[in-house]
This record gives sequence, C-alpha cells and structure tokens, in this order.
Amino acid sequence: MIIKSNNNKLSKDYFIISSIIIIAVVIISIWQTWSVYNSQKILKDVRLEKSIHRIENEIQTTFSYVSYLIKFMGQQIINDDPNDLENIAEMLRGKLILNAKDKSKFAWEMFDWSREDKKIIVTTPYGIMKEPIDISYRYYAKMADVEPWVLHTDPADIGVTSGQWIIPAGMGITDSNGKFIGTISMGFNVAKLTRNIESILDSEDVSFVILDKDNKIALSSEDVKYDQNQRDYFSKELGNKLPENGSGRLPLNLIFQNIKYYYYNKIDGYPYTILMGYNKAIFNKEFNETLLPGITGYLIIGTLSLLLLITLRNLVVKPITDLSKIADQISKGKKITRLPRSNSKEITALSKQFVNAIRFMNKEKILKQKAEQDKQKIEELVKIHQEYDKEKEEFLRDMYHMLNTPLNAVI
Repeated sequence: MIIKSNNNKLSKDYFIISSIIIIAVVIISIWQTWSVYNSQKILKDVRLEKSIHRIENEIQTTFSYVSYLIKFMGQQIINDDPNDLENIAEMLRGKLILNAKDKSKFAWEMFDWSREDKKIIVTTPYGIMKEPIDISYRYYAKMADVEPWVLHTDPADIGVTSGQWIIPAGMGITDSNGKFIGTISMGFNVAKLTRNIESILDSEDVSFVILDKDNKIALSSEDVKYDQNQRDYFSKELGNKLPENGSGRLPLNLIFQNIKYYYYNKIDGYPYTILMGYNKAIFNKEFNETLLPGITGYLIIGTLSLLLLITLRNLVVKPITDLSKIADQISKGKKITRLPRSNSKEITALSKQFVNAIRFMNKEKILKQKAEQDKQKIEELVKIHQEYDKEKEEFLRDMYHMLNTPLNAVI
C-alpha cells in the first residue's frame, strides 16, 4: 500500500480553525452589540419624535385656545362699548374659564386691556388702572395694529402686571370698520406651561427646550438649569442653520447643560422651535444597563471560547503533534527517551502503542544483532570448513605424488 504524503500539519489546521472561530465570535459579538445599540437608538429616536409631536400639540392647543378666547373677548368688547372701562373690567374679572380641563390647559387666567395708545388701562387683578402702564415696547403691542386678530408673542419676561415669569402675548382688536381700538394681552405662565408639557411626556428621560423666534430659551424641562445669561446659547449656536418650518434631526452637535439634543420641530403657526434630547447621565446609565451587559457577555463568551481552544490544544492537538514528532524520530531510528502525557484515554492508549512499538523494535533490533552474530559465526565455520577442504585436497595431492613414484617403479 502506498500512502501519499500530505503537507498539511495539524498545528497549522488548528491555527486556521481557531482563527476562524475567534474571528467569527468577534464578528458575531460586534454585530450583536451593534444590533442592540441600533435598536436602542431607534427606540430613542421614536421616543423623541413622539415626545416632540406631543409638545407641539400641547403648545398649539394651548395657544389656539387662548387665541379663541381672546377673539371671543374682543368680539364682546366690540359688541358692547369699547370705551366702557367698567364693563371691560367686569368681563376680565369674570369666570372666563369654567371647565376644569380647560383650566388645566390654560396656563394663565389674567388679562389686560390697552387702548390705542398701547397703555394698559384695565387688568384682571386691579380693574381700572389709575396710572396706565406703557407696553408699546412689547412686540405683540407693535404688531397689534399691523396684524390684528392674530395672537403675537414676546420673548419670555417678567409680567408687567403679574410679576411672574411669563411668555407675554397679545392680540389687536379692530371694530367692524377695521379701525384699531385696542389690545387684549395676557401671559403664559412658564412654570405652569412647563408642568403641563411634562405631564404629557411618557418618559422622564427626555429633555426639551422651546426657543422663541430669536432662538432664545422661552421655557424648558425642569432638568435644564440655566441663568439669564445663557438664554441666547442656542441663538449663537444655531444662527440660521435650521429651516423656517418642518422637523428633523439637528444638523449640528448641540450639548447644553449636559443634555445632548438630537431633534428639532418648528411649531406650525407660532414662532417657536422645540429641541429634544437626552441627558448624558441618563444616556450613560442606559448604556451601562443595556449595552455594557451585552458587551460583557460577549467578552465572556469570547474568553470562554479562547480558553476552550487552548484546552483543546493542550489536551488533543499538542499530544498528537508530539506523537507525530516521536513517530518521525522512530522512523529515522532515533532513540526515544520520553513520551508525551495526556489525560485523554485515547491519547494515553496511543502512547502505549508507541511504547509497545518501541519495545517491539528494540526486540527486533536485538534479534537482528543476534542474527548478525550467528551469520558471522556461520561464515567463520564455512571459512574453516573451506580451509579444511583445501588442506585435505593438498594432503591427498601430496600423498598421490608420494605414492605414485614408488608404485610406478614397482610396476
């Protein structure tokens, strides 16, 4: 039987297989980790999109309700007498909102009435003012006669009559002939509006800021702490980088007060922009609670796989490789002084077979040496026998010559 030689070595095959297994484990681990991360990212994006649309609906509902209410009040003033301040004061002091649900949506219940001179003359808490308050510097007051019957808002500020932190708003009122007769103004209480918004969010992890038309902070979630000097942070960072309407992912990396913002949404019909994001501490917490255990698990699996491969090498591959080397030494007639040991029954049995083979070869060697010695002895005996035959022939030849002459003489 002819056995063809194969140049592939077991150690090389083991190295290739081990490398493939390790690479496969690493690729699977990376893929699984990326899948978990990507799924978490998608969930975060979905959560942010839902939250940002809920905030938009809340703002639109609140502002639209106020706009409807002011239009109703303006119509009452027109139908009555715009110069009857007592009647206007009585209307402003009345219970304009009776429904508890509407009250929860309405962020402020105090109204002011200013005439053509843009000075507040009637207010809910004080009635008719002895000293009218000038509001001509307000944006809504400037726009009241330019775009009447439209709710205009100002940047967040301290209320003129309330003393609260509010978003001032007002609407110009015109009579049936289109003549400007005054402005109804009010303020959205920032704290109450913030609580209303946070009550509709289904996650405490998300954070938001609402920017006015100048991209200054109008209101924000309670975890966003800032002072007045930081209100224009976003106006400096954003500039004109956002479109005039629509929504989407922010085109730049914005981190404010340890919160990273991802999405924006321009509120349709009102000059406000919502920014949504996550607190980095919460993001790190989610990473530690979701991705880190997965990565740790895959690292453990990879480590166990590596230990398994090392154990397999020590228990199987290395003993077989060593036995292969011993077999090669035996085939070359070299002396074997030590055989590899293994806890494997099969490897031990194979080692015993090698011991038996070595013993058999030693016996064969001894027999061969003895046969060589016997052969030498036989050759020596044959040589002696040949020398004896030669001497015998020489003796007979000499005897023949010695006897031949006398016999011839006798004959």
